[in-house]
Amino acid sequence: MTVSTLGSKRKIVGTSNTDKNNFQSKEKLRQKASKILKTLEHRLCGCGKPIGKVNMKRHINTGKYSFSGIETCGNVWVCPVCATKVTEKRRQELLSAHTKHLENGKIVALLTLTFPHTLQDDLLDLSLKEAKATKLFKQRQGWKKFAKDILGSIRGFEITHGINGWHLHSHHLVFIDKEKITAEEIHRWELGLYKAWQGACLKAGLPEPSPMFGIDLTFNATGDYISKWGLDLEMTKSHLKTGKKKSKTPFQLLMSHDKRDNALFFEFADVFVKKRKQQLRWSNGLKALFDIETKTDEQLAEEHTDEFMDDDILIDSKEYYHFWVNGLSYMLKSALEQGGIQELNELLQNRREIIGYKLKKEREKLPLI
Repeated sequence: MTVSTLGSKRKIVGTSNTDKNNFQSKEKLRQKASKILKTLEHRLCGCGKPIGKVNMKRHINTGKYSFSGIETCGNVWVCPVCATKVTEKRRQELLSAHTKHLENGKIVALLTLTFPHTLQDDLLDLSLKEAKATKLFKQRQGWKKFAKDILGSIRGFEITHGINGWHLHSHHLVFIDKEKITAEEIHRWELGLYKAWQGACLKAGLPEPSPMFGIDLTFNATGDYISKWGLDLEMTKSHLKTGKKKSKTPFQLLMSHDKRDNALFFEFADVFVKKRKQQLRWSNGLKALFDIETKTDEQLAEEHTDEFMDDDILIDSKEYYHFWVNGLSYMLKSALEQGGIQELNELLQNRREIIGYKLKKEREKLPLI
């Protein structure tokens, strides 16, 4: 098949090797995750699959191509491709709420809740108990007294695996309905919140949290609060970052060549995706308060917010499928961005030989040309 483009002949903006390699590595990781999770029949396994003719659109601002006419799973926990799209948009929502609250002269706080764990702990059991403890925590007097002074909160969840097994803890970005707070109030809040978390953990069957590390309540009312502390990343992209010391995030477990790490990623996906579908959980009415539209992760993964050039390119679904199923659809983007329509046509016409060559080189672990 020969593809062509209609519309204005605009100057093509170049794409850096970093952009290309980023998408390439994410696509390869998605393909690996799909193989690991195949027995779970997870939606990830069809992410990127064509559902008709595939349309390639070029962004005006970045010059990079995007695919439309393909399936998206929208899962931030196990899909490296969708996670990048969704978490960035969630980050913007969080930043918007935070900025508006500060502009109103109010205070924002970050509350972190954690508890002890061991290598012998089962992830499903640990996850269920943590969820129960969090629910019980917000029913206790320590939280209720604190909640009298807040407009709402956003809950984010973080998980890593290290020498002491699975480590789960939550972050709560709290919007305080005050312009000033005293040292006495802070001390009273910290004491009440710790007692509430301590009692909730014990009742839920978790070990008693440490008075020193069980909770952390931090305040900062300056305009660079999120950007300076990286709270937007802490709340929305914790599973994408690098684990501390010898601990690993879920995506690090996926990237690992160690089969034991890959098995842990499978365990994480089997438990975590089922039990914790939302990356962030906003308290009731908080999004409406800050005029933020409610959208699912799937909607965010599918939508395009950038402007596109008017020279869309259509590719037959069967031809695109050959690249996607082998984790090589990035080659279509690279061909267009580096050599235009002519190079894309040559790639499609010789796809069987080129795909076979690429896969052979990867199996041999030799540098790709």
